[in-house]
Amino acid sequence: MPDVTAEQQGLARTLARAAVMIEQDPALGSHVPIASVSAASLADGMRCPDILAHICRAYSERPALGSRSYEIVTDQATGANILRFLPSFETVTYAELWDRVSRVATAWGCQDDATVGPNNFVCMLGFASVDLAIVELACMFSGAGAH
Repeated sequence: MPDVTAEQQGLARTLARAAVMIEQDPALGSHVPIASVSAASLADGMRCPDILAHICRAYSERPALGSRSYEIVTDQATGANILRFLPSFETVTYAELWDRVSRVATAWGCQDDATVGPNNFVCMLGFASVDLAIVELACMFSGAGAH
């Protein structure tokens, strides 16, 4: 048996500690992937939209995406409106994510004069956000390319 490297020992310690943390903290444990869901997602013939639908159904009540909560306040020094980030997050569950992605993709397919599908490109402008992720996933679902 080959010698165990320091890196392998460190990884083993990290995995053991993670297992203890997951066992002791139900909230943390509820975010661990389910082995059967992962295995089904890797099955032969699964296309990206199928994998997304499967995962969103399997983890429907879990938070999928989140964004930092904020409020708009007036800067006392400049008088400008600025964002003040709050210590909370607004999350979207996998069920809500799937609903929003499928609604966008369906809307794109229903527009006679502006159908979005395979071999089409969608230009997205914006900052990283839940909405931008939804448009990106809708592109994948409909077969369009996103730039």
